[in-house]
Amino acid sequence: MSTARRLAKCFTYADSCAWPDGERWELIGGQAFAMSPAPNVRHRRILLELGVALRRHFPGKTCEAFVSPRAAGGHRPA
Repeated sequence: MSTARRLAKCFTYADSCAWPDGERWELIGGQAFAMSPAPNVRHRRILLELGVALRRHFPGKTCEAFVSPRAAGGHRPA
């Protein structure tokens, strides 16, 4: 398995918001890692089913289930 391409500069969340939409990067501890292409349809269906199952498990509990991709900026209650 190959490792993700990494950029040497230290980045912030604000930097990542300006990156091109056609590219997928993950920001970990200020380091930018190139990610694989968007998941295929089968992967997205499995992810959705898993998300639904988790959401059904959490009513009345203090945590929530989210389906990615999700911005690294954190959850803002509605």
